[in-house]
Amino acid sequence: MAFHQKPKTQIHASKLHVTRAMGNADDLDLDLDTVCGVGQWKTRSLQPLATINCFTAVNGVTYLMTSCVAAFLGSQLTTFEKQFGFSSRQTGLIMAASNIGYMACVLFVSHMGNSAHIPRALSIGGCCFGVSGIIAAVPYFLFSEQLNNELRDRVPAQTGSMQEGAPGTVTDRAMQGELCRVSGQLADIQCESLEGATSWSTSGSPQEHIAFISLAIIVTGMVIQGFGKGPRLSFAVTYVDNNTEKINTGFYSGIMITCSVMGPVLAFLAGGIFSQIYVTLEATDLDPKHPRWVGAWWLGYLTLGLITVAMSLPLQLFPRRLPSHRNNKTAITSKLGEVALPLLDSASSRQNKHATTEQLSSIKFNKVVTRLQALITFIKEFIACQIRLWKNPIFVLMNLCSACIIFAVSANGYTAKYLEQVFDMPAHVANYTMAARSFVATGLGTFLGGYLTRRMSMSALTALRFNVLVLLAGCLTSCAGFFIYCSQPKIRMDTSTSCNAKCHCSENSFFPVCGQDGLTYYSPCQAGCTRVYNKEHIYWYSGCSCIEGGTAYAGTCAYGCSSIYGYILFSALTAFCQTITIMPKIIVFIRCVNDKDKTASMGLQSFTNSLLGYLSGGLAFGSLIDGVCSVWGVTCGVRGHCLQYDNDLFRFRLHSYVTVSMALAFITALAGYVYARRTDCLSEDVMEKQS
Repeated sequence: MAFHQKPKTQIHASKLHVTRAMGNADDLDLDLDTVCGVGQWKTRSLQPLATINCFTAVNGVTYLMTSCVAAFLGSQLTTFEKQFGFSSRQTGLIMAASNIGYMACVLFVSHMGNSAHIPRALSIGGCCFGVSGIIAAVPYFLFSEQLNNELRDRVPAQTGSMQEGAPGTVTDRAMQGELCRVSGQLADIQCESLEGATSWSTSGSPQEHIAFISLAIIVTGMVIQGFGKGPRLSFAVTYVDNNTEKINTGFYSGIMITCSVMGPVLAFLAGGIFSQIYVTLEATDLDPKHPRWVGAWWLGYLTLGLITVAMSLPLQLFPRRLPSHRNNKTAITSKLGEVALPLLDSASSRQNKHATTEQLSSIKFNKVVTRLQALITFIKEFIACQIRLWKNPIFVLMNLCSACIIFAVSANGYTAKYLEQVFDMPAHVANYTMAARSFVATGLGTFLGGYLTRRMSMSALTALRFNVLVLLAGCLTSCAGFFIYCSQPKIRMDTSTSCNAKCHCSENSFFPVCGQDGLTYYSPCQAGCTRVYNKEHIYWYSGCSCIEGGTAYAGTCAYGCSSIYGYILFSALTAFCQTITIMPKIIVFIRCVNDKDKTASMGLQSFTNSLLGYLSGGLAFGSLIDGVCSVWGVTCGVRGHCLQYDNDLFRFRLHSYVTVSMALAFITALAGYVYARRTDCLSEDVMEKQS
């Protein structure tokens, strides 16, 4: 009896730093794992916040900001391409990079979900997202002088100024396009000025070096973001499922995931705002629709990154387990045993204080062996768990179904760019449109999915049947994109006509201008224009010998149409179908496996989504978009970003990828439902035996 009484007294001492703040030094039921605070700081004032409702709210805000940082790139693709000369393949690599870091850790992290301090892990993950946003802004501060010195000089100081078509300066040729130059002087002043203003001594152009280093920095930031994404879904769902009634898991998880999918809404709203701010933050006479406009992308990343870090820190205060849960008594007993063991070890150490050197060496050796055995046991359990999951037909089929949906969803990162190209939208208007679509479709879809799982008390089989029906509808709505579009502009490109034969136009001088005759010309030079002036933030050209009426303005002729409303409607319906299945799918995932494999199943599902969905989708859609480019920008002999796309080919290929992936998702979900019906593997009795 004395042996048992001694550890009990020491347990009181081990809790002294908590009980002083809580004011109940004799309460043995007080469990460190259910007390709010960080480290040695615990206080009664925070304890009322240790509820599932409060955790859902705080983690929901963190989800909102982390998703916002992750989705912000989709609102700035065109800006990135203009600023650094990135191709769509390179921006696709940036979008996919976070999944590299994610896949590197998610399987191991999710397997540790049952023993980790989940709120703190989620907080650290959120901070990783914030840091990744800050890192993404670093290239601007490193290369702002090289990137923006010319932009600052190019901005016209006064509106209404008239300039003749002399050989041209950096200002003329970059910001106003190439004018008709009858003198025939073709010196590439822009290349000469760049080479004179930089000190690169290695091979390659300055633009290539800046683009490569910037790409490496941004990709590094995205990989860090992937590390932060590792514990997000699997840990949060497990924490909710362990601290509330099973029937409420879908509801609370649905709220958090709704906040997550609302992140892109905030991202596109922020993208619309920052796209209207000039990159140097200086006053300018340029218009956001000007071909050379670059928005303040770096300011968006810096602002959102700092906010995300601040919003992630409060999660550190939540306890390992919430005190109101029904399993807390068992948890307390377990925890008291865990506290006693170190104290017993401490007592043993004091008894062995005067032990011989050989005995101490033996003790150290035994500790090393114990740790190695624990590591081997962990690896064996990890492998056994993965084998169990991959041998589960329902899990495998739904895993493939989810990956196909995510592949289709990854096209959303390029949807704003699609709207700009096919429907002639300025970047900020496209971002606002995407924000509205995301708010209505994805926000409503995710919340409604979580609400229905609770309202209908969905079983795993019911949730599976629900997914099949919704995905069939999603396949049909995704097909609408083939038939809804605006006619693409026809660009006149002819250097052999008599009207511009003496202009000596460069081959790589794409700068579209809209003529008074309603036609779009390849450049002011090929339109025969000799003069340019700025009026109300629009560049106007005169003396254009190839245009009837002789005038033009910068940019393509407007080709937008009312079809945009129909396209947004069907695009929103497709997004709604994709997101309303999220919570029913999660119900299937956590119910078709053993309770001990719940966290691991969510981690493996997320790993597959990243590999076959986000990573493959980002790279595939990036290559697809580069493949439909009709005019590439070339500076100093180096190919940069795409200046003009074949919109018809763009539309066909984009929606082919989306429709095929949605069809595959439907087929795999249907196969899972048929298997479950025939084998009865998702019945309540079978699942209770598995648990």
